[in-house]
Amino acid sequence: MRRAFAIALLASLAAPLAQAETGSDLDARFRVTVNESRALSLPGPVAGVAVGNPEIASVTVQSDRLLFVTGRSHGVTNLVAVDSAGRTVFESQLFVAPNAGSTVTVTRGAASMASYQCNPTCGPAGGPAKGP
Repeated sequence: MRRAFAIALLASLAAPLAQAETGSDLDARFRVTVNESRALSLPGPVAGVAVGNPEIASVTVQSDRLLFVTGRSHGVTNLVAVDSAGRTVFESQLFVAPNAGSTVTVTRGAASMASYQCNPTCGPAGGPAKGP
């Protein structure tokens, strides 16, 4: 009986640790809204920063451990920060969400609907907005 209690106790202690690992994985996905900025504190000093698609997000370097990420157009890109030796210090997907109220749905009859994100020009929902 003591053994069963010990196993149950260990299992109950291990569950929060497993959830903590999952939570840290979620932290690797940085979210920001179009035309808004969020501060991003880095775990170590960096010497270089790159954004996969600068049309989706831009980065302003405040210090060697603090960045400001600004959403430019809705979509997904990535961010990589390296130290002076070229080692990756931080890597994350950047999710840029559209501003609330910027979705337009066009309905053509009962079977045809299309959604567009507009900021300031419209593009198909789910990808970066493109001009006409």
